[in-house]
Amino acid sequence: MRSLYFVCFFLLFLFCGVPRLLAQQDSAAHRPTLARRVAARFDSLTNRDRGLVPIPLLYFTPDTRLAYGLALAYYFKIKSRKDTTSTRLSYIQGLADYTQNRQLDVWSYWYVFLRDEKWILKGELRYRNFPDRFYGIGNDTPDEAVERFSYNLVSIKELVMRKVAPNVYLGGDFNLAYLYRFRLAPEGQLANENIVGNRGGVNSGLGAVFLVDTRDNVANATKGRFLEVSSYFYGRYVGGDFRYTNVLGTYNQYWRLPWGRDHFLASNTFVNLNFGNPPFVHLSLAGG
Repeated sequence: MRSLYFVCFFLLFLFCGVPRLLAQQDSAAHRPTLARRVAARFDSLTNRDRGLVPIPLLYFTPDTRLAYGLALAYYFKIKSRKDTTSTRLSYIQGLADYTQNRQLDVWSYWYVFLRDEKWILKGELRYRNFPDRFYGIGNDTPDEAVERFSYNLVSIKELVMRKVAPNVYLGGDFNLAYLYRFRLAPEGQLANENIVGNRGGVNSGLGAVFLVDTRDNVANATKGRFLEVSSYFYGRYVGGDFRYTNVLGTYNQYWRLPWGRDHFLASNTFVNLNFGNPPFVHLSLAGG
């Protein structure tokens, strides 16, 4: 995890009305979550059928030095052919940033309701060449054991879900990641110990997903529930170099507070369990 000493967003005047479109967990911790840095105003978005939000980005960390980039989010609703209703908000977002150390991260993510919300498409496409830090594996790793490393990543994820009941979906997911060109500290654990994935490889897996989503807005919910449970199976039978099972669970709930229309309370519970031998970059993280 990288310490962030200074972050500055150049926000256009329209950002005052931009919701948290870009909420998505990012395995690269070199930047803050964009969604938490952009002021949210729910009504300005839900009353429109489509729009495009640009967000210039500038930040500095010791590992990257000065970095700059641009995020774009396109949001839209699809109208029903049966009546005048529309789907909930869908969005496609993209982000690219480049650093003084010639590091690059290009990332796209989408969450799309098809017509009448019968299907959901959710996915991610990414290339990254960025530094990271390794603190060891286990609960008793000392702070002084930290070492820096970097690697290249090309990944694609695609999830397709079908509605089986109101707000209930079942689907399948495919994940493929190519990890390569690792640059390790010569005297560190990664270079000298038998740690799974320290030389890179292909991580490929298939998953089954169960989803319950009653949120009023997937980009910036103010009420409803979100429950997603999934199980992924990685191994050579799908072209991967690592054999393990990954079980994920997420539960979010949102409440409108009684003392104001713009005050809300949200809870988030997340579980990430691995069984087998995953590459170390895909292990569960402690502390963030």
